[in-house]
Amino acid sequence: MTSIERDVQYDERLDLRTDLYPATTTEQRGTVLLIHGGGWFRGDKSKETKAASIFADAGYQVVVPNFRLAPDYLYPAPLVDMDSLVTWLRQSGRIDDHVAVVGASSGGNMSVEVGLKYGWPAVSLSGIINIEEWLAAHPDVVGTLAHQRPLTLTPRLLIRMGPTMNSTRALSSNTLVLLRSTTSARRTTT
Repeated sequence: MTSIERDVQYDERLDLRTDLYPATTTEQRGTVLLIHGGGWFRGDKSKETKAASIFADAGYQVVVPNFRLAPDYLYPAPLVDMDSLVTWLRQSGRIDDHVAVVGASSGGNMSVEVGLKYGWPAVSLSGIINIEEWLAAHPDVVGTLAHQRPLTLTPRLLIRMGPTMNSTRALSSNTLVLLRSTTSARRTTT
């Protein structure tokens, strides 16, 4: 049995690290990219140790990355970090085309976006699932699946994170929401 590789650097410039769990079976079934949650502002790859071990025992290589967190780094920084991770994994020969993405909370949101971008199956546990319908019902929210192009900052955008800032709520206290700056910004509750 190969041991878990912990704190492997995947982005030298930002000193971003991942844990790599090898499949513990003789049959290699593919790779699971397991993204931790934490409301975009907290969390760590170490909280996914048990889930990563379960996937590894089922025959999957598991990649569990850390990424930049708010308030120092705002969305879409974590998605850019996932792009850096995928580039590193491919360049180092650590993954092939048999990849699935799994995450919970903010990690669930990221799993859907990463899955859409790379054409990989994705599982979101408590993240936004039907994002188009939700965005249509909340016109004050600015959303994009094209995280490679920057959002236009006109009108000025404000970042709100759950009830911790100005009592704004959207979906859950763990959801990051971009609101257009207006004199009468509408508060959403669910």
